[in-house]
Amino acid sequence: MRPLGKRGFSLIEALISLGIGTVFLTAVYNTWIFSTRSWKEENLNSELRYAIETAMEKIKEDVRLSDGNELLFYPSTAATFSAISLPRATIDSGGFLSINEETGIVWDKTVIYHVYDNAGTLELRRTLIGSFNASSAARQAQLDETVESGEGPSGSETRALFSATDVGLEISPSNMTFDGYQASLARSGNTKFGSVLMAAGNHTIRFQVAGKNDSSSGYRLGIDRLSLTPSGGSQEAETLTVSASNGRTQNIEGMAFYPENGIWSGNYHLEYQSSAVGDYIELQTYYDQWRESNFNNMTHSNTEVTHYDPVLSVMSRENQSLTPSWQAISQTDGEETNQALSNVTVRTVIGGGFVTQSAMMIRFKFKAPTNAALEISSAYFGLRNGSGPNFSAAPTPLYFDNDTVPSGDEDPEGALGAGSVTSKTVPAGHHVWTNWFIYTIDTGFAVPDFLISFYAAGGQAVQWEDPLAATHSYEITGDVAASTEDQTGDATAKIYACAVEEMASWTNTGVGTSQIYDTKVMNPAYHTLTFATNGEGAYSVKVRSSDDPAMAGATDWALVSDHTSSPSALSIGAGRYVQFQATLAAANPYTAYPELDDVTIQWPGITSLVDVSGHFTKRPNYGTFQVQVDGENLVNALGIYLTAAKEYQGREHRFELKAEVNTKNTGK
Repeated sequence: MRPLGKRGFSLIEALISLGIGTVFLTAVYNTWIFSTRSWKEENLNSELRYAIETAMEKIKEDVRLSDGNELLFYPSTAATFSAISLPRATIDSGGFLSINEETGIVWDKTVIYHVYDNAGTLELRRTLIGSFNASSAARQAQLDETVESGEGPSGSETRALFSATDVGLEISPSNMTFDGYQASLARSGNTKFGSVLMAAGNHTIRFQVAGKNDSSSGYRLGIDRLSLTPSGGSQEAETLTVSASNGRTQNIEGMAFYPENGIWSGNYHLEYQSSAVGDYIELQTYYDQWRESNFNNMTHSNTEVTHYDPVLSVMSRENQSLTPSWQAISQTDGEETNQALSNVTVRTVIGGGFVTQSAMMIRFKFKAPTNAALEISSAYFGLRNGSGPNFSAAPTPLYFDNDTVPSGDEDPEGALGAGSVTSKTVPAGHHVWTNWFIYTIDTGFAVPDFLISFYAAGGQAVQWEDPLAATHSYEITGDVAASTEDQTGDATAKIYACAVEEMASWTNTGVGTSQIYDTKVMNPAYHTLTFATNGEGAYSVKVRSSDDPAMAGATDWALVSDHTSSPSALSIGAGRYVQFQATLAAANPYTAYPELDDVTIQWPGITSLVDVSGHFTKRPNYGTFQVQVDGENLVNALGIYLTAAKEYQGREHRFELKAEVNTKNTGK
């Protein structure tokens, strides 16, 4: 203990104070070191960020003001490039570009962006050449030399936009080349190739092989469908005219056999069996048009979209008969029971008041009980005479060329007309349809009663008994199924319908109304309608337009003119939205259905940059291809990827930036 009256620190106190001071100074120093390092790192990151962002904006400016048709890349054979050459034009004092009346914009400068290794430090450089060589081969050589030497030709100006220990420039023309290779069959997503200046009229779209993926075994290509803006309507490649090729085999191939690999529009694609770089095929299309080949989103009235290659047709007999036009259970409101038959003619009443559909052809369904067979020796159909058991005229024989079917199973396609089978044994739990035959019924007027008369030597039948005890059939001993004689005295009235379960009707006329199509153009001058037909019958197409997306104010269909031949001139107003309605009628004897395809409505497209896109097929033997329109390259968006990295205190600091930019000029 320190004696009283003495001042100062003891040795122990001094050592303690020194220790505390040392700890404090160490903490302060470490904090200063950490702060300084963090500041320097953040400053380095900021410098990298600023350098890349500034360089990217300069690149985007040059690309926007350039000509997309004159861009060149290094290396020329790669898919992703590390340097770019682009034309620039001098802006005059008024802020405008110089224009030559014959050739368009006067390109008088060349700009090259490239990366150069300057004694171990990488630099992103911009070289400005005070001239523009119209020869793409000469400009490519100029680009190659500039990249390799780091500077442009004599008189050019080269400056480094920024430098770092690592600098990367990657340029990828978006979808400029489509790679059709994939290890297994697939359909691509929508692929945009770019834009091209188009005026109204016919145009050719060329697909030219540019190479192949190293993993691909061939150079073929497959096209599903194409789209052109502004309307953007899909056009099936297999329906377009092949205007030229270099002679390889072209194949319209069905693709619905590969559902696990995707869904091809219209179930087909166009395959071109190209075998080398430079092979090409050209398709012709009109700008602009709505070409309806698949009939999606139609409103149907006795029409349907059918076949592997979609067409609009009158609804088939089988599909129309899915909704019965007469039913025994509806007429009698009774339950099914069994009835034994032996040497008896049964005449079942088909009450006209219970017939719900008009018809040009009809057929009838006979049903056996679940535990016994129905034996039909012969059967006839005819008009009932008054309210008794007699025919008013000689009846029509019914034929049974169709197979019997277990009740509840799907029915096969029904036989037509006079056949060869006039008797039928229907096994227990089965039913059978008669052949279809021509008979006109119009439910717009009162429908008369009919009789189905059949003779059964034995077996059993289903019956539907009326709880109100009305007459629904007659039984006459013996075989008088076809007789036109008066059977009133011999017939016994029954309160059940017997054996005949349903009548099916088919009408030969159908109406299909299209979706509403948006042309995306104000006041389109619609001028031509075309359509393709297959099969005998009558065809009529109506077209109308409106400025309302729901077709409000459009002319009523009843007042719209019919077009019965193709091509036809259109006079339908100039509404932005357009719609068509097709009426199809099969011709007697109705053995074939009329089929409508490729309904096309055309209007002059507005002269503008048009986007070209599409869906394509990918396969193990498909190559890469490029697209041209009327011999012109498409204006494409460029994907630009800039990276820069520097090391500090053993740590790498990296910054990257991506952008996509379109050229705004076409050179026109």
